[in-house]
Amino acid sequence: MTPLLRSPSQLVNPLARQRFMGFGTAPGGAAFVGALDALTANLDVAWSVSRRLLASYSGSLIRVRRSSDNTEMDIGFTSLGLLDTSALLTFAGAGSAFVTKIYAQTGAKDFVQSTAAAQPRIVNAGALETMGTNSRAAACVYTANTHRMATASFAAMTGTSLTLNAVCYLPSTSGWRLVGSCPAGGNDSSTDGWLPAYATGSGIASYEGGSNKASVTVTTPALAAYSSRALSSGHKIQVSGSSNSSAFTGSAKNLTNHLLFCFNPSSGLAVVGAKFGEAAIWTADNDANMAALIAAQTTFYG
Repeated sequence: MTPLLRSPSQLVNPLARQRFMGFGTAPGGAAFVGALDALTANLDVAWSVSRRLLASYSGSLIRVRRSSDNTEMDIGFTSLGLLDTSALLTFAGAGSAFVTKIYAQTGAKDFVQSTAAAQPRIVNAGALETMGTNSRAAACVYTANTHRMATASFAAMTGTSLTLNAVCYLPSTSGWRLVGSCPAGGNDSSTDGWLPAYATGSGIASYEGGSNKASVTVTTPALAAYSSRALSSGHKIQVSGSSNSSAFTGSAKNLTNHLLFCFNPSSGLAVVGAKFGEAAIWTADNDANMAALIAAQTTFYG
């Protein structure tokens, strides 16, 4: 069996490179290879509204509600591993569709939002919400400080080594949350709160305990594939290979919820035009693999 490779640059054949990045199967029926198949060690959870990330996953990608009658439906993926946008658009019709759930492709920690007014939008009046030059499906904020998703509470994660990777579209407005986690009671300023993706005036910051810990400059608006790391020796954040670290000693983590577009499960803090594609969280230092993953994601989304 051909071993899995960590970097798409190691693959000479273009079709093989596409398989590594999760585009789909190769001619002849070769097995699907997900973008995270080589990175499953210490993987706590992974989500995507755009594609299947793991070959081991066979469920739906998202659950949506249509505006015409509030009926809900699960939407899966095509043979290429991409969100089944044909089924989605047929279901939505001429109306809009909103994401009620982003299924965890591993880790059993779904992003959920049962309040209609707080659900991000994925179809707008019959047109798919997209991001990147490759027009990949995206969950979109269309009302400021309202839209958000969160997992149900889970047994507290403890320790200091955590790595997050995500792909989001960043509007030019700063001061809002992307993807993160929180302790019981939920906020981003407690001593064990971990919010590693925060949009700032100059780009993206790693954030914990009420202050920025590391940051990178991103010219916005922009699509950004990025990672953020929290360790006992300091925070680090990188976007497309660039990185910055701070001399910060992380506190022990007691995290009970993962978050999207918010700083606790019941309070959104996002801006109009913010979009989400995918994310994953590892309970270990996985920084060594992030540059290759970010490069592959940048190619996939465009």
